[in-house]
Amino acid sequence: MSGTLRTSTDRSVVPETEPEASVPRILSGMTQMLLRPSRQLVRRHAIPRSVIKEAFLHNPAHRAEMLASMAKLRRLFAELGLASGPYRRLWQVLGLWPSGRGEGDVPLGRQPARP
Repeated sequence: MSGTLRTSTDRSVVPETEPEASVPRILSGMTQMLLRPSRQLVRRHAIPRSVIKEAFLHNPAHRAEMLASMAKLRRLFAELGLASGPYRRLWQVLGLWPSGRGEGDVPLGRQPARP
């Protein structure tokens, strides 16, 4: 049923959004709001763009911290089937999933067994 149009009665006019595509988009926005300074703060304190880029956009330590903060959510959404197949690539494009180039997250299919 994904991608179909629905009305309130026959369910054929309102676009249906797939949660697999919505979840990473929402989390991407939330992560940026929580882990980066707001535009107002940057403006008020006249923080140069180069400083913001160095601290948040081109900083491996910040990326590692962000990925670590999202680890439990990634596992949960993977268990629910919301981060598999082509949708995992969307998570990677949005910067929410390790690219597999040594970014510190154990691939979900290879989690250590729990005692």
